[in-house]
Amino acid sequence: MVRGLKTVGRWLWAHRSAALGVALVLVGIGGYLLGQRDLDPRLGGAPGIAPAEYLYLDNARVLAYLSQANFGLTDREERSITQTESLDAGIETAPFKAGGSAQSQSFVKQVVSPTATSNYFRLLGKLEDLPAPEELIKTSATELAPKKWDEIREGSFVKVTGVEFQLPAYATDYFFLQRSGSPRLRRVGSVERRFTLTGEQKAAIKKWLRRFGKNPRITFSFEIPREDGPVRVLLPAQYAALADEQSLITGGELTIVGKVVRKVDGDRDEFVDGQTLGSFANGLGRMPTFLIKLKRQAENEYIARVRKGSKSPDAPPEVRASRAERLKTAKELKRNGTTRDNLVKDLKDSTRLDRNGLVIIPVAIYK
Repeated sequence: MVRGLKTVGRWLWAHRSAALGVALVLVGIGGYLLGQRDLDPRLGGAPGIAPAEYLYLDNARVLAYLSQANFGLTDREERSITQTESLDAGIETAPFKAGGSAQSQSFVKQVVSPTATSNYFRLLGKLEDLPAPEELIKTSATELAPKKWDEIREGSFVKVTGVEFQLPAYATDYFFLQRSGSPRLRRVGSVERRFTLTGEQKAAIKKWLRRFGKNPRITFSFEIPREDGPVRVLLPAQYAALADEQSLITGGELTIVGKVVRKVDGDRDEFVDGQTLGSFANGLGRMPTFLIKLKRQAENEYIARVRKGSKSPDAPPEVRASRAERLKTAKELKRNGTTRDNLVKDLKDSTRLDRNGLVIIPVAIYK
């Protein structure tokens, strides 16, 4: 037996290149089989866009649209994938010949419960697969009016990027009082003012907020320039679906996906969002007097600061502007200061289309 082992050893040394090749073949086959144990990445169902931070996501509307597209919905979803692969390898060096083959079959199964965002991605995918002329209309905010206007009709789904808007003035106090319990003044730039309230004042504010209901509609608006005049877009949104993250609602570019339910195209056509108007008109007319006085006091202090001006690099741009510009800004701030009449005026203006414009019911608003 010892003699036989010596013979095999001398042969392996004499044919060491072939032996090394056999070893590499075996290692390769083994590595292939082990590699097939990994889960197939296709089960992840990547949506094709980076994870988003949502200002607004109307899950109820997403489910309603998705149900129509799928002829119904299920509470859970099963994903499975079967994959069969084979590998043949060999090496031949006279007088030695070796080879091998391997076959691998993998079967992976997942049961998942759809989330609000996963439902949105599924809906977005279905909208993008719709045939013309029903397909999702994709456009930037700057190209909507001059290039895409004629393609958009009532009933169109649109995805608009590069949109900029802020919380409307009529809804600012309601939003911040509901979220933080303390009213704030956010007029221009980065200026923010908080107020200290007594227990009696807090109780009065809670009573006032109840006039708006638990989930009022807040209509956002923005305008897009066009040669024959700006095009206005209204975005009626439900308060409860808005995110808490303030940076999303105080500036920056957003993406909007939604359905066009009204297109105003002509001088004789107009639209008024009666639902938002009805939700806020009565409440704004009964805004507590002490709250108006506190906000007016803070505004007057800021107007005085703008008029005085400053050369400090930390001051807001309107405070560092030229004297003529500062006086113009101060006059505008004084004219648009917090009063019941000004808030109701802003509400009416923000909920009305009396020129070319669109009403888009948003499904999602995000960065």
